[in-house]
Amino acid sequence: MPEQQFGHGGKLYFGSTALTGRPPTGTHFNNNTWTEYKRVRDLTLAGGSVSVDTTTRDEAARGWATSIDVVSNAVLTFEVRWKPNDNFGTPNDAQLDQLLSAWVNRKMLALLHLDQSRTVQGAQGMVGNFSISVEQRAPVQGIFLLGVTATVAEFPDWIQAQDTSGTNFIAID
Repeated sequence: MPEQQFGHGGKLYFGSTALTGRPPTGTHFNNNTWTEYKRVRDLTLAGGSVSVDTTTRDEAARGWATSIDVVSNAVLTFEVRWKPNDNFGTPNDAQLDQLLSAWVNRKMLALLHLDQSRTVQGAQGMVGNFSISVEQRAPVQGIFLLGVTATVAEFPDWIQAQDTSGTNFIAID
């Protein structure tokens, strides 16, 4: 039977401050303090590309359209289990406060999404500053949830852990 990696091994980390650059300058993925957010449920990273039309008249006459991918984008979606008394500004959950504050104040939030713990050599995933949108869900048969959509806004990188320190990553270009 082939090896499998279960989804619950994926991790989401919040940066202590927004990123201000890429290594070696500014606050970047190697010199930020990352805190795992454990109240996250399903976590999805969707990547895509923006394309430009390159169709020539000859190609169009033959029934073909052509395009080139010019830039990539990424959207991270996840759910947070809402607890009683999860009021903005209460000491119950610092990361929830960061999420709500980023949304309310239209500020970016440094997020790190990895396929396993950041202390596992070879762990990889997306890092960057993300803009935040939220949706509070109250299903009749279920628990209160906060749906979060985080769209990469600046300093995006796909990174890989180089050792087990949890602070030594390289960008995969």
